[in-house]
Formats: sequence, structure tokens, C-alpha cells
Amino acid sequence: TEEIFSSRTMQEVADKYSEAIYGIEEYDNEDNNTWYSEVPSFGGSYNAGMIKETTHEAMISMANFYRWLIGVNDLEGNMESTPDLQACALVRNYDYNHVVKDEFKPADMPYDLWEYGANVEHTILANGFTPQGAVTGWMNEGYLIESDTWESIGHRATLTKMSLSQMAFGYSGNIAAGVGVKYRNDRTLPFTAFPTPGFMPSDLLNPLVSAWSIELNPDILYLDDTYDAVVTITNMRTGEQFVRTAYDETLILSYSCITFKQPEDYSEDGYKDSYKVE
Repeated sequence: TEEIFSSRTMQEVADKYSEAIYGIEEYDNEDNNTWYSEVPSFGGSYNAGMIKETTHEAMISMANFYRWLIGVNDLEGNMESTPDLQACALVRNYDYNHVVKDEFKPADMPYDLWEYGANVEHTILANGFTPQGAVTGWMNEGYLIESDTWESIGHRATLTKMSLSQMAFGYSGNIAAGVGVKYRNDRTLPFTAFPTPGFMPSDLLNPLVSAWSIELNPDILYLDDTYDAVVTITNMRTGEQFVRTAYDETLILSYSCITFKQPEDYSEDGYKDSYKVE
């Protein structure tokens, strides 16, 4: 694992990130006029709309940046959004939950459209982001520092799963939706980590909400008992340590992913130091 990251320079990481943001010329993250081939309609004649292929490519590009960052293979880029994911996103503008309730259906929306969108298979949802911004939103989840509570930890795990090879996204209104389509990538690393070892753009990590995580490759590493796991985060400048365990509910093991509460020694500008995680 160390060999993947030891040769990376800060400039290489910055260039890769810039390529993800600006590499799709037809997509402008700040201009929603570039997002849709068919603009969605809310009220009257309800229509989930359709994102452009280039919008889908921009979302895949950002997902692949994070996958490159942690050292796993890219997603295939030849997938487009589908009407079902668009309908899935449309419906969740009215009830932002994986399982929606009929009581939130607008009175004038046809029930067959509501039912269609409500039952679409999906694995991740985001609210209030741009299409490409939703990918970074999914990566920045897990633990709310201000309330000391856990939230969703599955969205990041879905996007960065070692074996994932194809992902489909939809976007309508303020909602992004996604689902894993194929799982054909090889699992070669013993583990992956986020934040990544080596250079990591601190601007991409929101310390208020973003837990840290390690995905184990079950072919190589297996944790038999969650309560055996102790994670120690050390600030390499100050020497301050943060210990995370399941006993004090600062660590969770879900499937093969160990997720733990982020260090609390950030500033207004986020993390500025280097850390060691054991």
C-alpha cells in the first residue's frame, strides 16, 4: 500500500483534482443550464428530466478522483443516467429518505409516477449539492462533531468499494441518486483509507462532519471482533493522540469498513497538520 502513495507529489494530486473538476468542458458546476438535456418540472406537469451524458461523466470523473486518491481502480465511464434514477431523485425532492411515505406525495402528482420513483433501486442519496458536488458530499459523511452523533457511513463505502467497477447516477432538482451496477474490479490492496495516506487536499475534508475510515480487503485482512479494534490518531506536529474504540462509540465496524470519529484539533481552515493512524 505504501508504494502507491510514496511517490506522489503534491502537484500530482492537485493536477488530478483539477482534471476531475474541469476535464469535462461541456459541464459547468456553477451553471445548471449545462446539467440537463431535459429540464425537470415540479408542479403541474411533473417531469424528472434527464441529465446530459457529460453531467454523468463529470460525476464519474469526480468519483474516480477519490478512487485514485485511495488507490483503487477507476469506474467505467460508459454509463449514462437512466429514467428510473431520475424518477428516484424527483420523488425525493418531496421526501428525502431512502424509503418515502405516500403522505408527502404532492396532491397533483400522478400516483404511478410517485410509485415508480419511490421503488427504484438505489444505494446513495444526496440533498442540496450540484451533481458533481454530490460526490464530495457523499465522501464527507459519518460523524457530527457538534452533536457527537453518527450519521450515514454507507455512501462513502459505496463509492470507494474496491470491487465496484460501474456506477450510475441521476440528478433532479436538488437531489442526486446513485447505484452500483457492476463489481468487477480486482481487490489487490490489503486496505484503503480515507483520508488517504500521503498528500490529501484538506479542503476536501470537512472536519465537522467527515469521519475517517479504513476498508479492509476481506481476502487479506479480517477483523473477528469489533471490540478488538483500537485506532490511534496522532498529530505529527503536536504529538496529541485521539484513541477510538467501539467501547466508547467512537468506532464502528460495518461489513469490512472501520469508521471512526475524526480528530478534533482542526482550525477554522480545517486540518493543517499531518497525522499518523495506527
